[in-house]
Amino acid sequence: PSPPPPPSPPPPPYPSGYFVDDFSRMNGCETYGWTGASQCSTCGVGIGTLLGGYGDRSMSSVTKTYDELPSHGMIHLEIRVAQIDYWPEDWNVRASVYVDDVRVFVSDVLTHVGLTTSVCGESYYGDTVRTFRVSSVHVASKAKVQVSIPRPYDGYWGLSYASLSTGLAPPPPPAPPPAPPGYYFDDFSGAGDCEDVHDWTGATSCAMCGNLGRMLGGPGHTAATAKNFTDLPAHDVLMVELSLVKIGSWEGYYGDQFVVYVDDVVAYESGWWFQDAQPYVYECANSAGEQAHDVRFNVSHTADFALVRIVSGSGRSYGVRRASLAAMDAHAPVTDLVSMIEDSFEGASCDARNWTG
Repeated sequence: PSPPPPPSPPPPPYPSGYFVDDFSRMNGCETYGWTGASQCSTCGVGIGTLLGGYGDRSMSSVTKTYDELPSHGMIHLEIRVAQIDYWPEDWNVRASVYVDDVRVFVSDVLTHVGLTTSVCGESYYGDTVRTFRVSSVHVASKAKVQVSIPRPYDGYWGLSYASLSTGLAPPPPPAPPPAPPGYYFDDFSGAGDCEDVHDWTGATSCAMCGNLGRMLGGPGHTAATAKNFTDLPAHDVLMVELSLVKIGSWEGYYGDQFVVYVDDVVAYESGWWFQDAQPYVYECANSAGEQAHDVRFNVSHTADFALVRIVSGSGRSYGVRRASLAAMDAHAPVTDLVSMIEDSFEGASCDARNWTG
């Protein structure tokens, strides 16, 4: 008889800075350094073997620390999670990915609605694999990666696949053109660790809130946030624009609102927020939800300085994503419009000029 064929050579090693943990193909139960699961499990076609999975009622997050990363400026993650059984849409369950304890990704709501193929667990609900791809600025030689999903009652999830690769940081964007005199713009949504708070007081750090981005303040920030704008050019109107975020439980009691002062005079008051107001999003890991609130107002003003102060009337949590102030002459001619169309109805004839109603 012919001799048996030689064994297949082992697969080539992954290149430096590339790590793959594929649970769907493993035999037995290998954690590959991930912690937080109490078991491995196996589903049917299309899902395979999982870390965690059906029957693991204790798993709410899994974590792994990658050591001895080569020199890099970015990390790229691909995470595949199996969603099994009952995931009601109104529970607003989302997956979060953290790198070194900073949340860098929040998924859409995870739900069984619309799924028809059951390959694991109970046959009443469909199962599927969700894929999340995340890139994050990172330079340290270690990276702690955590995948967190608050499991709904009678729903389960498992880790099917995880990969991490390192890469170069993207080139910095070109410097913005200088602001015109009397215009000030502070953007915290890309402020990194908030090392520059642009002279705002009351908050000394930024928070990352998923798709809402980074903001000055954030969860737990309740103090007034203020900035003194100085050396303003001659003007008679200030235009103030703010991008604010309501965070957590605002119950609608008296004062559950944003108030903005200019030189200690109330210049803007929002309406009151209620716990069940819509539309809320859930980006800051807070069951009461968050809501973005963009504000623009004008206020008569002539002094060469202006103190802008933002408060949440009854000490609720909030953040500031962006803030701008423009000192303007209210009577100056408009010169920077691309075009201006004027319809005058003062003449003897009455040409509607395409106006309706």
